[in-house]
Amino acid sequence: MKRYIDSPSLTYRFLRLWIRSGFSLFFRRIEYRGQENIPVDEPVIFAPNHQAAMVDALAVLCWQRQPVVFMARANMFKNPTVARLLRIIKMMPIYRIRDGYSNLSKNEEQMDEASGVLLRRHLLCLMPEGTQWGLRRLRPLVKGMFRIALPAQQQLKGQADIKIVPVGIDYTEYEHPGADITVTYGRPLSVSDYLGRWEEDPQKGMQALREDLSDAIIGLIQHIPGDSHYGEIYELSYWIQPLWLQAHEQADSPGNTTDARREITRCLNRMENEEPENLQQLIEASQALRRLPGNACDKLELITQPHRCTFLLPLWQFLLATAALPGHLLNWPLRALVQRLCRMDGDPQMFSTYRIAIGSFGLPFCYLFYALLATLVFRLSWPWLILLFLLCLLAGMLAEKIRPYLRKLFYRSHWLYGRGKKELTALRHAYSNFNSVCRELMPLLRQRK
Repeated sequence: MKRYIDSPSLTYRFLRLWIRSGFSLFFRRIEYRGQENIPVDEPVIFAPNHQAAMVDALAVLCWQRQPVVFMARANMFKNPTVARLLRIIKMMPIYRIRDGYSNLSKNEEQMDEASGVLLRRHLLCLMPEGTQWGLRRLRPLVKGMFRIALPAQQQLKGQADIKIVPVGIDYTEYEHPGADITVTYGRPLSVSDYLGRWEEDPQKGMQALREDLSDAIIGLIQHIPGDSHYGEIYELSYWIQPLWLQAHEQADSPGNTTDARREITRCLNRMENEEPENLQQLIEASQALRRLPGNACDKLELITQPHRCTFLLPLWQFLLATAALPGHLLNWPLRALVQRLCRMDGDPQMFSTYRIAIGSFGLPFCYLFYALLATLVFRLSWPWLILLFLLCLLAGMLAEKIRPYLRKLFYRSHWLYGRGKKELTALRHAYSNFNSVCRELMPLLRQRK
């Protein structure tokens, strides 16, 4: 019996479970929403926004029961060994002009294989933007997805309806572990609704589907289309977020904060076009806050969260650092490799991919090496090998879980003692004034659900 790329396998299930464990260690909070919008026993194409390289694909893959076939940029498949490994986790290449005109002819074979996944009523995932994008906006969608979906729907001849499920992926940050991630599945688009127009005029039919899918994805993400005030609007969405949650009586969860930043951004985008003087007033009111060092998430927590018993903070830092030290020493060689790769690449959107991929697969081999070395050096019996490996694994996982909290604690230390303490008091007063300006200028902060 012929095995297709979408055929289930025990190896794939094990790797998915292992990557899911690494995923859960890297992110602080993970929330999935709208899973009821995923059709059952029908051909499905997932269409997520693309902001963080392979992590976007893993975010869709890890929590799906059925295998998901991904189409990724071809330069990832240059090494034959890497290509075989990517095939095991059901990834296949798609060629672009930058990969050379001679390779574009290979896309026909890849698209036929992708169509076969849909004809067998399985799950396919393509990044409709084509390439990753570090800004909080959706780029124009490329045609690759529609060149697969529409001909495949034509081949099905009404036996099944291919559904394109828009997916919105939101990260509080890309670089450091301990961030939050929200994955939202929107209402699916039926490819059959566009088939008639496509058969009459392929360009018009494809364009109609592309526009509707673009609107659907934008409705799920934080989308800042303009460049003139991009940075200010992005930071303002974080500063105003607590007010939105309070006005709508929402808890501080990854999904709710994602909704808050999305709705605030929509309001600020409209304000930029229709009421630029009000936007400028908000920007001026937040200037003191935006001068703070660090990322937007850390700054917001510093200003808004109460800091009681600050005299215990050094003790808490010492205890956490002591608990994390053994695992930190065990993980240090591989972490140094990851940091070197990040410096060489220079793209913050790739940092989480390096950390999750290399950490998930590299650290267990490091722990096994440490355990084997200790067993041989001290001439221990083989049961000690298993025990030492498990101890290394637990210490390493504990260190990785503690590390984000330590980073935040050290960030806050400057502001809770000495000169920083006085400056923090002034910043909180500035934040209170900023909130007053926001409530006056933004009606959505006065609404109740």
